[in-house]
Order: sequence, then structure tokens, then C-alpha cells
Amino acid sequence: MLECEIENVGHCGVKEMGHGGHSILIAGNLIHDVGQTFHDHGIYAPADDITVRKNLLLNATGWGLHAYSTPRRIVATHNLVAGNDQHGIILGGSDALVAHNVFGSNRKGGLFFFRSGCTGATVKNNLFYDDPAVDFDEMGDAKQAPSGNVFDHNCLVPGLRLGKLSPHDTAGSHNLQLNPLVIDSRVFDFRLNRRSPCIDAGADVGMQYLGKAPDIGMYEVR
Repeated sequence: MLECEIENVGHCGVKEMGHGGHSILIAGNLIHDVGQTFHDHGIYAPADDITVRKNLLLNATGWGLHAYSTPRRIVATHNLVAGNDQHGIILGGSDALVAHNVFGSNRKGGLFFFRSGCTGATVKNNLFYDDPAVDFDEMGDAKQAPSGNVFDHNCLVPGLRLGKLSPHDTAGSHNLQLNPLVIDSRVFDFRLNRRSPCIDAGADVGMQYLGKAPDIGMYEVR
């Protein structure tokens, strides 16, 4: 699904029904102001190997991207996920990659790791304007906690909390809490100023980059 605008629908903007779909690309779309309840999301992605890239996921009554219940190898990169009534993204499955996204003004926070099915996620090179940046759920049972997920090389704007990670997950030592010096976040211009501390501060996640290392956020400074 490429380069569509979806707005004002009563349920999800895009929904894979869990009927055996896989290897789906959802890219370049504006999905905004959708839903009526917390069951309604910008994108509902219960299938394996879905790539969600370069989308604007704005103002859903649920989550911006709902990767539930246990989809494997979700790839979410270069999206702006903002203004959703729940978290920006919920991860319930294994081996996800969440990289080079911008999270902002999601009511419950940026990223939500959901129970024991959420394992092996790599969360790097993202820019967070959400408080808290992350949270998790274990249903009151430590055996149901997420595990093996890594949160590193991300930038949180000053004054925000990292939030809570499962004891079995890792917050690395390369996260920043600095003003990212984007051009103008008020008009969604998240390109980095040439003085930004996010330049060359990211980690290699298998995508092309300029300079010594990837930049944190959606754009590489040229």
C-alpha cells in the first residue's frame, strides 16, 4: 500500500485481518484522525514481515501502529507517529526493528512492549518527544514480561522520562537526552540542524547513511 491518504474512518486506517497475509509493504501514506475507540489504530499489523516505512500516523483513537498479537519481524522505520490516544507503537511479537522514527504527543507515551511475546526487538535511532518514551506490560506476572529487547542510540528531548523497561530488556548507554535541534518541530520539519547532537550519533541498523555513523531521527544531514 503506497502513498494514500486515509482519514475519518470509523475503525483502523489499514488492517491486515490475520488471515495469513505476510510480507506487506505500507509506505508513504498519511493516515490520520481515524477510529472511535482504543480498538481503532492507524495501522493494525498482526502478520509477519510487515514493513511500515515513511508514513505519517497521526491522531488515531488507539495506537499509531498496533503490532499485535505476536507478529514476527515487523520493520517500522522513518515514520512520524504523533497525537495518538494510546502509545505511538505497541510491539507484541518477536524480532522487530523500530528505527529512525519520530514519536510525539502520543497520550500514553512513545513505545509499548507487550508481554512475553515481545522479544528481540531493536529500537534505535529514534527521536522521542513523548513522556514516557517507553513502557511495558507483564499482566502482573513476571513470567509474562518482555525480554531481550534493546533500546539504545535514541534521543529524548530534555525533561522527558525514559519510562519503564522490563528487567529482561536493555537500555543501552548511548541514549541521549538533549535538544535535537531540528529545524521546526511545530510544522513537522524534523530535519536536523547542522549543529544537532544527533548527527552521527546513531547505530548501524543495516540502512544507508552518510558520515561516520547514522544520524538519529528520520533524516540524514547531507
